[in-house]
Amino acid sequence: MALAEELGAFEPIKQHAFRMHILSTGIGSTLTGDDFSLAIVEGFAPNESSEEIEINADNQKLYYAGRQTYEAGAVSVRDYVDADVANFIKAWRNLVFDPSNGTMGYKSEYAGVALIQQMDPKGVVIREWKLEGIWPQAVDFGQVSQDSIDPVRIALTFRYDKATAQVI
Repeated sequence: MALAEELGAFEPIKQHAFRMHILSTGIGSTLTGDDFSLAIVEGFAPNESSEEIEINADNQKLYYAGRQTYEAGAVSVRDYVDADVANFIKAWRNLVFDPSNGTMGYKSEYAGVALIQQMDPKGVVIREWKLEGIWPQAVDFGQVSQDSIDPVRIALTFRYDKATAQVI
């Protein structure tokens, strides 16, 4: 297989063709009873790495793969008047920490499953990451301004335990 570009031989994957679903098998069923899709403006594809184990052997150092780790991911989502995005996010965040009474939730109640999907130009999913144990680590409900007509954006940082990639 050639990796160099040939005129018209390859279709690039476009950054804007992606979506994120919170599955009803996880947190979505607790809050809505259905899958919940976020209107993402900017997002992330999961980053993974392995911690290293260093061993001294004779006059050299050897390195082995250690624990698998995943970085937190940030997204920016649009808020809508009629879709209640902010209320969904706030309700989810309240399962993590409820500021009205100062209590932390149980992970089994606030962590769920989400899918990040990339699509081709025809809208067919070509790559998918399943994020397990996902929860909102931080929420910034955005800026408001009398001088702007831009849509309100909410910034979220998600923490998750595991990302499984599948190329379709």
